[in-house]
Amino acid sequence: MRRVQLVVVSLLVGATLAGCGNGASVEKGGNGAVLLVAGEDVETPTDQVSGVVLMVGDCVGLHEEGAADPSVAVWVHGTTITKDEIPVLTLPVGDQLAVGDSFTGGGTHFDRADLPDSFPEIPTGCPGEDIVFAYPMNAASAPVADALGLAE
Repeated sequence: MRRVQLVVVSLLVGATLAGCGNGASVEKGGNGAVLLVAGEDVETPTDQVSGVVLMVGDCVGLHEEGAADPSVAVWVHGTTITKDEIPVLTLPVGDQLAVGDSFTGGGTHFDRADLPDSFPEIPTGCPGEDIVFAYPMNAASAPVADALGLAE
């Protein structure tokens, strides 16, 4: 009986991890901040997104100028967050952002109910229906955009 339970547990763990195979992740930073990171295989049209980095519930998000409400953000693959009291994001190109900083880059918006497979599951502590995908677009980030297939 114990062997059957072990096999079932192994199968369940394997099935759960299979859903994470795209590299998407939910990272915990300082003060409980949650960073949502897209998988490597992002396939999305791009627009420009810009706004102020802030917390949307538990998640790091953006409040874009003219928007009624801030949006939970899913950041480009390779973005990390520090465990410091005031968490700092480091984008794959080395740019750093903290709550209150302005961000301008590439990205697009998605409805929470219709997210790409390359996005992590949005935790319940991160409210709102609008999810913004954000990635850096500056001279230093061209290799990132090329690698993601997002360069024009």
